[in-house]
Amino acid sequence: MALRFRAVPIVPLLLALPAPGFGLQVEQLGSITGTVRQADRGPALVGARVSLLGTTFAAITTARGEFAFNGLTPGKYVIQASAIGFGTLSSEIEVRARETLEVAFEAQPEAVRLPELNVAEKPNLPSEFVRRSEGGGGRYISRDAIERRNAATLGDLLRTVPGLRVNCAGYPCRVQLMRQRNCPMAYWLDGAPVDAASAMLQSPRDLDGVEIYSGLAETPPELFQRNTCGALVVWTRTPLRAVRKPKQPKPVKPDTVGVGE
Repeated sequence: MALRFRAVPIVPLLLALPAPGFGLQVEQLGSITGTVRQADRGPALVGARVSLLGTTFAAITTARGEFAFNGLTPGKYVIQASAIGFGTLSSEIEVRARETLEVAFEAQPEAVRLPELNVAEKPNLPSEFVRRSEGGGGRYISRDAIERRNAATLGDLLRTVPGLRVNCAGYPCRVQLMRQRNCPMAYWLDGAPVDAASAMLQSPRDLDGVEIYSGLAETPPELFQRNTCGALVVWTRTPLRAVRKPKQPKPVKPDTVGVGE
């Protein structure tokens, strides 16, 4: 940041301000007004913080990049301006009685080096899937298995499950139980009951896991729906998680002591 300032007499309006309790007459107080902009007379910086160090005076710049401090005891201060993405400047200034010091900050953008990140894609299946898969009773397809089968649609993926028949006579495809074709499946998506279309139109590449329960005896009570004989539970992928890349140790330079020294 660069800093420019000049002093001008206080306008009569400021003389009507009440004394802040320093035991001084209003006529003896001074003020500071100013702006914070980008360098080379660039646009105003909104939300920059300006403060007088060691005091309670602090301000946030307006939409026009302006700030003001009134009722200041004459004397020397250190004024500081800072804004995200720009350098911070501190400078000593002097406030005189019955004068307004005009301050203009010009901020230079400051490059910030961010830590290196690796994107780790890992299934984050909910506790319900984990609990039911550990207890058994149904069939469970994890993301690894989904990727190995490389199915184009969820219907294609389910065709590999014994006891199921995928009927695509209508749109979308529906899952039928081989032994109970007249009794439909209950469909669940991310823990909520849905219709067949909402579940079957999910792309396999967007899934973390699938649960299949082929009959009333297999279906957990929490997944049972009236007039159904089984359940298909589809879990969509969780967002990618960014993992901080560990810092590599700096190589140690070998000693450069000459032979024979």
